[in-house]
Amino acid sequence: MRQFDLIIVAAIILGVALVIGTVALFGARARKKRTAALQAVAESLGLPFLAAGDSSIACELAAFQLFSRGRRQRVTNLIRAETEDIRTAIFDYQYTIGSGKSKQTIHQTVVSLQAIDLALPDFSLRPENLLHKIGGWFGYADIDFADHPVFSRAFLLRGSNEQAIRRLFAPGVLEYFEQRKGLYVEARGSRFIYYRPRKRVKPGEVQAWLNDSWTLLQLFRASAATYNRQDVQDRV
Repeated sequence: MRQFDLIIVAAIILGVALVIGTVALFGARARKKRTAALQAVAESLGLPFLAAGDSSIACELAAFQLFSRGRRQRVTNLIRAETEDIRTAIFDYQYTIGSGKSKQTIHQTVVSLQAIDLALPDFSLRPENLLHKIGGWFGYADIDFADHPVFSRAFLLRGSNEQAIRRLFAPGVLEYFEQRKGLYVEARGSRFIYYRPRKRVKPGEVQAWLNDSWTLLQLFRASAATYNRQDVQDRV
């Protein structure tokens, strides 16, 4: 290879390295800035903050579909809010899918909420798309509500105990989701998680997200109490 060609190759390699380094530098600065902003939010709310997350929370949530996806799962920027009967956590969560040129790292903010008096039927809720609608023609399960067509068009709701899920999704719950299209929710027993895929909450939105999740908890509590009483009456 001629000396001129070697110079061109070296320049290309150096250029690529500079681009990669610049992107990595700006990414690191953005992550540091986000962490500092979220820590300030936690301090203003009087809540503990763990920039590096807590490995125990990923273990606690391992049974949820979100936490079984991809590889290199990581929890960061964890804010906890706990009382005697409610444990709330809001955190950034990432995982990697694909490989080579198709490799992607998915980022989102997740709220996890657990209440000792909650007994939810297992279910998953996500926005409904065209593929889901086509799947419905071939028996792909989706729990719809004839008196709430807006909800039924917007969301795919699935779970093994359809009767209990229908009781849980009382009018107030359905109306809550009709106003918040795009949400993903998974529930198992005393805990549910709440997120928008590929969306990280801005620091200034943290309080609003916590408030929204607590509102959903109260709605679930009210309707869960109703269907639990009904189950007792059915057994008598």
